[in-house]
Amino acid sequence: MNILKITFAKLVDKLTILEAPSELNGVIGFNNNASLCLESGFKPVNYSTQAGNTAIYSETDNDINQEWVTIDQEVYSNRTTELIRAQFSIDQELSIHRKRLSHPVEFQSYYDFCEECKKAAKLEQIN
Repeated sequence: MNILKITFAKLVDKLTILEAPSELNGVIGFNNNASLCLESGFKPVNYSTQAGNTAIYSETDNDINQEWVTIDQEVYSNRTTELIRAQFSIDQELSIHRKRLSHPVEFQSYYDFCEECKKAAKLEQIN
């Protein structure tokens, strides 16, 4: 017999959830304690069968629901590139990549920016 574990999370935005940690405030197994999760604002997540290439999340009073949608990968890729190019040229990107190990803070800032561009490009298609 398979027993499914309930996942508890908080909604960050339409594309992101923050799952309850396995340890919080000294409580090991926090994510397995439904009452503690609920008291801390984490809600059960209702996952759905994948039927697209992008998961989106919505929140109700009692839970978080996952839904799958399909976004156009070419439009997404092109828009992501446009957003990155608004800040960095190809030469600047190559320079950052070459210095990745010697300038980790600069690389992390660039990486975080690119991740935000990817999220923005997806949100544009979903909305």
